[in-house]
Amino acid sequence: MGLAMRARPDGHTLLASSASNHVFHPPISGEVNYDVREVFHGMAMWVDVPNVIAVHPSLPVHNVQELIAYIRTVSGGISFGSSGVGTSNHLAGELFRLRTGLDMTHVPYRGGGPVLADLLAGTIQLGFMNLPTVIPSADAGRVRIIAVCTAERVALRPDLPTVSEGGVLDYAVRSWMGLFAPRGTPAPIIQSMSEASRLALEAQQVLSRLRTLGSETIWMDATTTDRFAGEEYARWGPIIRQAGVKID
Repeated sequence: MGLAMRARPDGHTLLASSASNHVFHPPISGEVNYDVREVFHGMAMWVDVPNVIAVHPSLPVHNVQELIAYIRTVSGGISFGSSGVGTSNHLAGELFRLRTGLDMTHVPYRGGGPVLADLLAGTIQLGFMNLPTVIPSADAGRVRIIAVCTAERVALRPDLPTVSEGGVLDYAVRSWMGLFAPRGTPAPIIQSMSEASRLALEAQQVLSRLRTLGSETIWMDATTTDRFAGEEYARWGPIIRQAGVKID
């Protein structure tokens, strides 16, 4: 991000950024001494990879309310796994903890694969994970997905309810990726790249590949992307501070 920020705003250096890099990392690391809203301009929003709550089949829960009730019976609470500190999976778990008031302890892993391996083995009983990582095991009955963490149901698994549908208010987490440019980049360049992104995301070959990967296209134009990223940045800073999330 630093290289892109310092680049000449001539359209030759752009930043493909994710929610983790653009929104979560600055307040978690404490090392970013600039406001991403002031140094980058949104060009286009590309995709969203839905996060889910997944449990080991031995857990006697099939929905969010049953999960909440179960955790409240466990002395000392329950541990949840994620793909690492500061990831959207991690923040999905922290937001769930804050919104429910449950006793939950984060167990960070190095990627979604190790989380899934321990969930399958029963080493952990609960994981916040990317939907594509879990689908094969869920279809085989080896893990149980009880909810998606997005604000609305996802096209890939429309049968899965959202966490908010399960009664957890003000809950939504997005694991997005989009395109940004240094502030000062001429408007025609920004608009041109925004339109090119739209055309690419509409191409059948691209759509098919993204669906195979479990991603949902969420194209937004430059103005909407800029506003959306700014709103996400403003929203998550206080949540991260309240949760006390830091990189050791």
